[in-house]
Amino acid sequence: MKRIAYILGIVSIILGFTVPIASAQSERYSANLATPRVQVCDLLGSHDCMNRQHGGVQSGTWVVAYNLNDNNNDFTVADSGGVSWCGGSNWVHNGENGLVCPFSVGSGLNARYDKKAIVQLYNYTYGWCANANFSDYSINLGACGNNGYLWVDSPDGSSGDWFINVGQSNYAYGNGGPSNQPYWLGTLGTGLRMVAGTWNNNPSPFGCVGSGEGLC
Repeated sequence: MKRIAYILGIVSIILGFTVPIASAQSERYSANLATPRVQVCDLLGSHDCMNRQHGGVQSGTWVVAYNLNDNNNDFTVADSGGVSWCGGSNWVHNGENGLVCPFSVGSGLNARYDKKAIVQLYNYTYGWCANANFSDYSINLGACGNNGYLWVDSPDGSSGDWFINVGQSNYAYGNGGPSNQPYWLGTLGTGLRMVAGTWNNNPSPFGCVGSGEGLC
């Protein structure tokens, strides 16, 4: 009987530790699937949001447009850091303080977006930025600071904000594109890759759903 009581005591101790661990894992799993506290979403068109395709967390993962409140919609608008852009001011200059930046001189975009904020579209869960891939206009996860990570935020009243990719716009202009041609953040459809494109690529004003991360 003493042997049985001893064994039952050991089992009780094991179960006593096992249950809380299982419960904690369950809680963490549920938290990972919770609605993101901040999402960056299309406010006029599909109402889809910036999303890490299939929950990918590696550099190069596509940024796709996906349904509101999906747990992979964890993007926010963040300050660009500003250390080396436009005198560290984080806003577009068209001659102020002798600066013409961040768009290519001659493109007309510094005048068009003069005094607008320079930002990042930042994945706050894993620390990536949403960067434009110049060869195909697509948006991918990448290091903040890489080519294609800067965006200019141009508010459109109550409709939301237009996000213009600096690198994609400069790349197109430098390769023979017309002046005054911005490349906006846009969608190609639910579940499809997002792009930094022209009017033919369905750009839309975007905005923050939620608050508490970055500038949102």
